[in-house]
Amino acid sequence: MTVGFADHTMAAKGILYVVSKANVHRNGGTFMLLNVIHKKDFKTIVMTNRSKVLKTDQF
Repeated sequence: MTVGFADHTMAAKGILYVVSKANVHRNGGTFMLLNVIHKKDFKTIVMTNRSKVLKTDQF
């Protein structure tokens, strides 16, 4: 599944291989990603079964 990540400085494409983690992602949501893979272009983030997605408060 392809997802998008963005803030006021940049945007990145994400590739989600574990669909069960998609329930945390929502438009305008704030979350922290742990144990993800950054591709060499630094514009692609890969999330696998080892990745953690933690919902956080907006700041």
